[in-house]
Amino acid sequence: MTTIVTRSGKGSPLTHNEVDANFTNLNNDKVERTNGALTNPTVTNYTETQNTANTGSAITLSLTDGTVENLTLTAGATITMPTVGAGKSFILYLKTGAGGYAVTWTTVKWPAGTAPTITSTASRMDIYSFFSDGTNWYGTTVGQNYTP
Repeated sequence: MTTIVTRSGKGSPLTHNEVDANFTNLNNDKVERTNGALTNPTVTNYTETQNTANTGSAITLSLTDGTVENLTLTAGATITMPTVGAGKSFILYLKTGAGGYAVTWTTVKWPAGTAPTITSTASRMDIYSFFSDGTNWYGTTVGQNYTP
């Protein structure tokens, strides 16, 4: 974590070496915030944490595992969404495994009130995106029947 030298009163300015060290520390380290906000940052070439797993018949998603969920079905499954929070979002890559499985989604609002039917062909992938307003999860199908 970056250490920044400061002075809490008048009459004792930072030395040139302390100012230079502050800029070096800021340029070489990352910004860490706990429950804080960064206002208007520019982020370039970032990578989201990906969670990869095989599923059972009950899947509980957690964004602490990553905001990109990469799941392979091993059975028909009920997918339980993560805790809602305003501004949260994530992507789900859903691989069909052996194929022919059905999925039930809990607490997701879909366009026109109808959940999508997942691809039934083996070894395919559907992609879904989810957004939360703090009360609900809203799901949308990005695309289906990809060959991964």
